[in-house]
Amino acid sequence: MSSSRPSGGRNFTDAELARYLNYDGVTSDSDGETEGSETEDYLEVEDSEQTDEDDEPMEVISTSSPRIESPVTLEESTSSQNTDISRNTCIIYLPQTVLRGKDRHVWSTKKPQSLRTLSSNIVRISRGPTSQCRRENDPLQCFKMFITDEIIDEVVQWTNPEIIVKQQNYSVIRNTQKTTDKCEIRALIGLLVLTAAFKDNHLSTDELFDASFSGSRYVTTMSKDRFEFLIRCLRFDNKSLRLSTQNRDRFVPIQKVWNLFIEQCKTNYNVGMYVTIDEQLLAFRGRCPFRMYIPNKPKPEDCLLVNIL
Repeated sequence: MSSSRPSGGRNFTDAELARYLNYDGVTSDSDGETEGSETEDYLEVEDSEQTDEDDEPMEVISTSSPRIESPVTLEESTSSQNTDISRNTCIIYLPQTVLRGKDRHVWSTKKPQSLRTLSSNIVRISRGPTSQCRRENDPLQCFKMFITDEIIDEVVQWTNPEIIVKQQNYSVIRNTQKTTDKCEIRALIGLLVLTAAFKDNHLSTDELFDASFSGSRYVTTMSKDRFEFLIRCLRFDNKSLRLSTQNRDRFVPIQKVWNLFIEQCKTNYNVGMYVTIDEQLLAFRGRCPFRMYIPNKPKPEDCLLVNIL
């Protein structure tokens, strides 16, 4: 078997060629079957296309040489400063303790001394229900801590006179048009809270009091006609005194009940040290002196409330 001459300029013997071919997974026979192998054809093509430049010895680069790490240096435009470099952690210790950035931000290389926290930055109030309200487990008692008997008495006091005025429009006074009491007003407010809890406050009264649509939780409390009658007659202040006080404050019709409810909220719940003032728009299409009209809203007629959250 004749030896072929690769591009490196070295002559290989038959034994070396056979060893290389066997290393690549190709076996050679004594009958000369390796003369048609792809590796030998490749060597013959390379030999036919060899140029004078191929006769020059090639430089072999060893990849197993040890890696040489370049030292970490700190260069400055004016002068170089000595730095202490740790090769294990690659931390650069600068001689100066204060560094100033281009945006005038000051950095310090030393940990500042721990100072005593200012009294104004100490949070002494935990957010959540107060201790008095946290001890209550009965849902009705928790409801009464926010909607107190004083609020219920105020509503009953001014709702019954309005019911008496409405009774004059009926020839026969039935249970739907009778005066109300504290228990019924508390049940009415409970129904309103229940509609908000079950996301039913967008439904009409026909849908709310339809047992096949909303279940029996509403219709077992009171009838639909009684519910609508109480909503129309619900009052929170003395109607005869509105004209003299409404010019000063449009919130007078519900001012007293609103203030009582806010006081109970502050007594039974702590908002914490960090609060946010935000606005809330309540969709309302009835008669209200402080109703706002915002045309770019889905429900343009709203009542604006300012809340602390």
